[in-house]
Amino acid sequence: MKIRRSRKIALVSHCILNTNAKIEGTASYPAALQQVVGLLLAHHYGIIQLPCPEMRAMGLRRWGQVVEQYANPFFTESVRSMLVPTLMEIQEYVRNGYRVDLLIGIDKSPSCGVNLTCSGDWGGEIEIKKLTESMVVKGEGVMIRVLRQEMEKLGIPLTMVGVDEDNLSLSIEAIKQAMLRAGS
Repeated sequence: MKIRRSRKIALVSHCILNTNAKIEGTASYPAALQQVVGLLLAHHYGIIQLPCPEMRAMGLRRWGQVVEQYANPFFTESVRSMLVPTLMEIQEYVRNGYRVDLLIGIDKSPSCGVNLTCSGDWGGEIEIKKLTESMVVKGEGVMIRVLRQEMEKLGIPLTMVGVDEDNLSLSIEAIKQAMLRAGS
C-alpha cells in the first residue's frame, strides 16, 4: 500500500512543541500546545520546529527580555545563523514540490511574536519597577522578522499567524483562516 504525502509543511515556534523551553513561570500548558499541534495534524501538515534563540543564547535560567534587548546586531546575526539549516531544509522541500508556506509563532514573544511583541525600556541593573513596565505592542519578534526577510529573499511566500496564549480559541480560528489563505 502506497502512502500519499500531503506535501504541506508548517513552521512552528519551538515552544509550541516544547513548552519546557519557555522562561520559568510563563508556561500555560504542560508539554506542547495540543490544540495547535492537533489542528496541524488534522489538516495533514508536517511540522518543522524552529529553534528557540533565547534558549540557545541564554539557556533555561534566563530572565525575561524585551524586543529592544534582542534587536541588536549580535543577537540578530546569531538568529540568522541559527536559521541557516532550517532555511536549507525549506529550500529542499520547496525544490521537490512541497509547500512550506505556513508559520505559527507565539505572540507577545520578543523572538517569536508575529503580530505582537513584548517591549520596554529595559537595561542596566535589575529593578523590580522596570520589570513590571514592559508592555505588549504591535510588531514582530526578532526571529520572526529575520525569518520573514530570509524567506522573502528566497522568493518563498509565507502566511504567518501568531498564537495568543491568553486567547487560544481566537488563535485557533486565526490558524484555520491562515490555512485557507495558504491553500489548505
